[in-house]
Amino acid sequence: MTNHLDAATALLARSPLIDGHNDLPWQLRKAGPDAVRTDIAAPVSFTHTDLPRLAQGKVGAQFWSVFVPVTLAGEAAVATTLEQIDFVRSMVRPTRRRWNSRAPRRTWSGSAPAAGWRR
Repeated sequence: MTNHLDAATALLARSPLIDGHNDLPWQLRKAGPDAVRTDIAAPVSFTHTDLPRLAQGKVGAQFWSVFVPVTLAGEAAVATTLEQIDFVRSMVRPTRRRWNSRAPRRTWSGSAPAAGWRR
């Protein structure tokens, strides 16, 4: 079993794991008005996502979803979407420096992702 873990750890050291969809902003909104002030740079007990767990899981990039339910329509859908965008921006802003400081510096060069990432 250790060989598989070592191989996975080595792979993640070479290639970033990118989570392409995370509903954390909506989950925080559903948890109540105080939850939107949650500091995701510290462990968060009521969700599956926080920066320490993302780093521990070797996540190299995260796309925050600006999800709103399809049950919303018209002005309510537009207003909620704009609120979610604003919330994601406010959530990312204070953690950007802490998150970036943990990630290895990578730059994109070339057209093939496997060959294009380098430190």
